[in-house]
Amino acid sequence: MNWDKYLNADRLKGYSERNTKNDPRNEFESDFGRVIFSPAIRRMHDKTQVIPLTTDDNIHSRLTHSLEVMAIGYSLGIRLAEDDRFLVLSGLDKDKVLREIPIILKNVCLVHDIGNPPFGHFGEEVFKNYFKKKFKKNKFGLNEIQREDFTKFDGNAQGFSILFLIFLYYLARV
Repeated sequence: MNWDKYLNADRLKGYSERNTKNDPRNEFESDFGRVIFSPAIRRMHDKTQVIPLTTDDNIHSRLTHSLEVMAIGYSLGIRLAEDDRFLVLSGLDKDKVLREIPIILKNVCLVHDIGNPPFGHFGEEVFKNYFKKKFKKNKFGLNEIQREDFTKFDGNAQGFSILFLIFLYYLARV
């Protein structure tokens, strides 16, 4: 495995031109800031992860779930940095692994559900079926490909779209 390729901190021109003299974070740590402060993450607070079956007011939100997954991913990254076999097999420096892999896993785990609707895959099916019925009555001026964005909705693909929009937002600010 080419770890230099996968742990590449290069960004598009202009995107990484931040003042590293006053900001000791690496690019992956900086990415975490971009994600955690995004409106897309805050919106996950209002999305239910599972249908609550408890009698109290503790609803498990998509944000709560993602934070829990993030904690596990980060811990796994720390374990990798402490694993001598991994360090030998990867040929990576322990300090590099400790600064990069845990934060990358933390980012990935935090955003893993960012595009999914409330109630997960069940919510996707409700969304798709609703629009299939709607488009039978009215096409709303959309062509077939545009309508498929609704009738073949996929939360994972939507997540990539949201992350790309976060990226574009920060790129425009540079």
